[in-house]
Amino acid sequence: MSAPVAAPAGVVSLILLTLALCCGPMLVFMDAGMVLMAVPHMQGSLQATQDQVSWVTTSYFVTLAAFTPATGWLAGRFGRKRVYLTAVAGFTVASALSGLAPSLGVMVACRVAQGIFGASMVPLAQSTLMDVYPAHKRGLAISIFSFGGTMGPMLGPLLGGYLVEHLSWRWMFVIDVGVGVFALMMLSLLLRFTPPERGRAFDGVGFALLAVTVGALQLILDRGERMDWFASPVILTGAAIAAVGLYVFVVRTALTPNSFFNLELLRDRNLALGLVFGFSFGIVQLATVALVPPFVLNALGYPPDTAGLLVAYRGYGVGVAMIVCAYLLDRVDPRLVLIAGLLMTGATLWHLSGFTADSSASSFAATFFIQGAGVGSSFVGLSTIAFATLRPQLRAEASSFYFLAQTVGGTFGLATLVTLFTRMRETGQAVLVEQVNPFNPLFAEGVVPGLWDPGAEEGLARLNEEVIRQATMVAYISDFQLLVLFPLAAIPAVLLLRRPPRLTAASARPAPAPKPASRPEPAPGLAVRPY
Repeated sequence: MSAPVAAPAGVVSLILLTLALCCGPMLVFMDAGMVLMAVPHMQGSLQATQDQVSWVTTSYFVTLAAFTPATGWLAGRFGRKRVYLTAVAGFTVASALSGLAPSLGVMVACRVAQGIFGASMVPLAQSTLMDVYPAHKRGLAISIFSFGGTMGPMLGPLLGGYLVEHLSWRWMFVIDVGVGVFALMMLSLLLRFTPPERGRAFDGVGFALLAVTVGALQLILDRGERMDWFASPVILTGAAIAAVGLYVFVVRTALTPNSFFNLELLRDRNLALGLVFGFSFGIVQLATVALVPPFVLNALGYPPDTAGLLVAYRGYGVGVAMIVCAYLLDRVDPRLVLIAGLLMTGATLWHLSGFTADSSASSFAATFFIQGAGVGSSFVGLSTIAFATLRPQLRAEASSFYFLAQTVGGTFGLATLVTLFTRMRETGQAVLVEQVNPFNPLFAEGVVPGLWDPGAEEGLARLNEEVIRQATMVAYISDFQLLVLFPLAAIPAVLLLRRPPRLTAASARPAPAPKPASRPEPAPGLAVRPY
């Protein structure tokens, strides 16, 4: 539990503070996407095998998820400003060292540090933005945060691909340092201190159980496909650790007073359902970010520059959705915004499953734009509803578990879809190869173009390429069709959420307190000033 953060005086100061706060989520998500694009190039520079260099991403995601739940306690114990400044400074230093890493061991150690420090930045940015903006402008605050949270995963792969192609993978971490230094300066000047809660105890056993459980689960999801899932003793061991750890954590939480997980969070219906929605939304958000760029490049055959321009329309859709939602959320039921976003997301995923290489570029651009608007609207609507009825003192802790649910959901969904993609491509390729034989009437009657003549070596090679491309297309279609189920299945559950109270500037203004006989000095950082 942590005290609310005060708003800075002045519109310009508020804008600068908002930008600085959004730098945290942008760094965390953008860095993850950039490094994913650079892993093959790191392999040669760091003299590592493909399996060894994959720990550059695995170590980051595991530590990011494992340390996220500690954010609420850290913010309450030391104050949000101290924790946020430490997180940004640590992430920036770790990024600089990553760019200079001479070996794989040093790089993995730096990535672990990035995950530890980055774990606090997303939930603290969300909870702090909701504090510094007045209640009747909370829709604007969440829209701004959502822009950083959704644009980071989209910009990361595009920016990472450009830097790797034209400069070096080490330049990705130079960008991190520049953004981090800006955020540090602005936060130091504009973010108010909140008084720490000196007497709050830390449930170290509960945190350790949850961290081990989440870390083991993330390890399973990240490495499962490479290690053939439960055929590997490592995956079996990780699954056993995660299952036992989760069971002991749940039992301890139910029976122990002042446990690490505050059960008061689950008494708020909107937040409890928001955690479930967040898990489902994480699946759709990360999966679409991961699937769309290679779909355009590999299955549809667009060159990298054209593919980048087409995928960028998804970002444009997110930006437009943020502007529209910032206006709508203070005027209409946020549940309607959430339903509209889910419908747009589901419709575009279904539309993607019908694309072929002959589809026009304009249809791709329109679909990606609407999909971005749908993802952005869903993110904003869900975040608004999940925290609308929660006490302000619980926001930092709730934000950490909300982000954790999205992170685990995203990695779970991505691992599932990658496995499905691999299986469907192998199955599709086997089925198509069976048709390539002298007894197929298409070859006998000359219907198949001469370039695909299986009797010639060059024709057989071209035919093999086409078989792989068609099997890849079938695999992508299967993934998109599966993803459609998540946003559409969530729509009826939206009705279980409570409508947040509508706040105006007048209703959000607190009633004047009686004038005391002697006026004491106010505690620093407690008085929220309207802007």
